[in-house]
Amino acid sequence: AQKLFLAAFAARLARGMTPALAIKLSQACDGVETDLSISELMLLAARALDVHARDISVLTLPGEVRVATQSGASYFSVSAVACERVMKQYFGARTEFDAEKLLLNGRYKSFSDVYSSDAQVDVLPLDTLMPSQ
Repeated sequence: AQKLFLAAFAARLARGMTPALAIKLSQACDGVETDLSISELMLLAARALDVHARDISVLTLPGEVRVATQSGASYFSVSAVACERVMKQYFGARTEFDAEKLLLNGRYKSFSDVYSSDAQVDVLPLDTLMPSQ
């Protein structure tokens, strides 16, 4: 759902900024806290207008859905190995992903197996998700 929203949002922005859209974006940002000044936000917005959908990749956090046997609750268990690879490749991170193992649920073997696995990372160009114009 998030990928589809981002694709639709990018498609709408690609058609150009209108006063009505600016008002809607302003309303959508109500309640958002940031330490950026208005001029810094405007600079970021201006730079964003120069970014093309073909230059944006959408990644899904690598992992798998697992179900806890006792409660029946469904969880998304991340692959720490694959997440570390994504963080290094796409964001230049130089630290270990989840060094304190906060995302590891060791009570269930299937969760631990996913956490320790090297899951596949799905990378999609944003323009492939955008509706045709």
